[in-house]
Amino acid sequence: MKEKKEETKSESDDINFNKLIDNYLVREYKPKEIGRYYPSEIGSCLRKVWYSYKNPKEAESDLIKIFEAGNILHDFVVEVIRSEKNPDVDLLKWEFSVKMQMPDFVISGRVDDLMLIKISNKQVLVEVKSTKSIKYTEEPREAHIMQLMFYMHATGIHNGLLLYIKKILCRQNGLTLSIARGKLRK
Repeated sequence: MKEKKEETKSESDDINFNKLIDNYLVREYKPKEIGRYYPSEIGSCLRKVWYSYKNPKEAESDLIKIFEAGNILHDFVVEVIRSEKNPDVDLLKWEFSVKMQMPDFVISGRVDDLMLIKISNKQVLVEVKSTKSIKYTEEPREAHIMQLMFYMHATGIHNGLLLYIKKILCRQNGLTLSIARGKLRK
């Protein structure tokens, strides 16, 4: 009977890029506090919001990657607005906090961008929403309208723009290749 020879690889031979991304995107898990609410939840299913407080769950790896893809797109929007190639607008602020303290609770969130349209001297709040498909965004979603309206009320700026941008999932497939004795091995 022939003995099967087991091949052993050191862990440095194979690079699991998905694991590298997961490690990079690890976030500290913070359950929500009752009494602190978020503009992005305005207009969402009440049951979903209730469960997010009563039965909180950590976000799964793929969902965190989707959020990161949205963050990357938002950074791109910031660069577009700030670019000297777009002299008709100025980026005044980006990713700034807004908070409304009520007697029994607080609503706090983060406005994506505030830009100035130079020709009219009009300030405009920009709420960036990344989406899988542009075809579903011919009309803004009601929840997104309510979120932007909250920001407009809280800041006193009464002009807003919902900017929908198509994204892709930050999923990849890394293939390790090596050359041994003049031949390519996968």
